[in-house]
Amino acid sequence: MLIYIYGILVTLFLGYFIKESKEIDYIGSPIHRRISIKSSGNQTFLKILCFLPLFLISAFRYGVGTDYFHTYYDGFIRLLHHSNYDNFEIGYKGLCLLLSQITEDPQIVFICTSFLFCFFCFKVIFRFSNDILFSLFLLIFTRYYFISLNVVRQFVGMAIVLYALHYLFGKEYFKYIFFVLVATSIHYSLILCVLFIFIDKIKINRLTFFVCTAGVLLFWLVFGTDFINKLVQKLLPFKKYLRHFANSFLYTGTKFAIGTFLLNFAILIIFFGVYRKYNHDLKYRFYLNIQLISTLICILMTILPLVERVYYIFAFAQILSIPYILNLYRNDGLKKVLKLGILIVFIGYCIYDIFVTGDHEVVPYQSIFSVTRYY
Repeated sequence: MLIYIYGILVTLFLGYFIKESKEIDYIGSPIHRRISIKSSGNQTFLKILCFLPLFLISAFRYGVGTDYFHTYYDGFIRLLHHSNYDNFEIGYKGLCLLLSQITEDPQIVFICTSFLFCFFCFKVIFRFSNDILFSLFLLIFTRYYFISLNVVRQFVGMAIVLYALHYLFGKEYFKYIFFVLVATSIHYSLILCVLFIFIDKIKINRLTFFVCTAGVLLFWLVFGTDFINKLVQKLLPFKKYLRHFANSFLYTGTKFAIGTFLLNFAILIIFFGVYRKYNHDLKYRFYLNIQLISTLICILMTILPLVERVYYIFAFAQILSIPYILNLYRNDGLKKVLKLGILIVFIGYCIYDIFVTGDHEVVPYQSIFSVTRYY
């Protein structure tokens, strides 16, 4: 656990100096600030140093993450022996075969995927975040960095889509779809990100949201999990997916689902705090609606297996969206209180889920330099 603490502290420490010396011109933002960008070799060097700790921890891990051995380590070896047992996506399979031309050591997969995930996340944060330090904090304490050590393919794809959002905001839809297809070739679930094109078109006010949420919760409480579970099994056309319903490991616990729902509901209320003034803005509506969807998905976590994976896809934008929304608040005192509250809640959320319950099995940490490896 100490390695994570050191890595986080160094990353945030360096991120603070990048934040202090970098100013962004938020083109298209309703705030329309006139700001200059400081560009120098020192800035680039600081960014590289900031990127390195989390990248190196991820790249040289060994046996860290639930799927480390069975899916990725052994899966790479199976690909070398021309086995299609894992049925990997064509993009990921091509990446592995390309890497095998460099070395047949499976660790190359973790080095490459760690680089891709961290590279796109840090690039997005440095280039597009309204608050670099806060976004770095969110990358870590939303748990997404730790989950990326386990849910490798999906999170690499999610990082690519996060980068592509600036094309979406610029209405460069073909470029956005291209990146989504690249991400989908790494993990099929990312095809859902095509829907992001239409998310800002949804117009919903606070009253409608509260009524809809209350209705969904009431339905869930009255009919119960078993009813909805059986209904979905009847309607689901993909028989291959049905086997997941019998695996209790693939369902999220009730306490965790409720806690995640309440957390996202609170964030959504913060988003609604500036609704009246900014609901006409495309980026605001996108972030508001994607947060709304993330909140409602939480209700399904105890009903359908692997729904948390869908939640990740929609909620991952919080790395950018929360700093963006807080930046729209004009009251500096309120802004500081909201930011502090988010910091405290997310730290507690992350520590409990990752380090107390051991979710995703990223602790204890060990590296390739501290163990004897066999391949």
